[in-house]
Amino acid sequence: MSEFEIEKDVPVDGYRHYPLRKMEPQDSFFVEFTENKTQKQTRAAVASAIHRTQKLYGGKFTMRTVKDEGIRVWCVEQVDALEENYADL
Repeated sequence: MSEFEIEKDVPVDGYRHYPLRKMEPQDSFFVEFTENKTQKQTRAAVASAIHRTQKLYGGKFTMRTVKDEGIRVWCVEQVDALEENYADL
């Protein structure tokens, strides 16, 4: 018998879904810095999501640190295909 209880439908803490695939050129969103992560960790997480989206779906994005409050991400070139086309991935 296992000493671990299996739980279902427990969300992963800290995992964020950024709206990158839904963005059109000139759209932007803001990611606030939190006490849980350093600025460097937050920037790395956003950069990783951007890189993954560009590699899988195309599009181009840029991000800038806004004072010491957070990061703003802009869509420069729209993702090649709509999100529904990649539902199987």
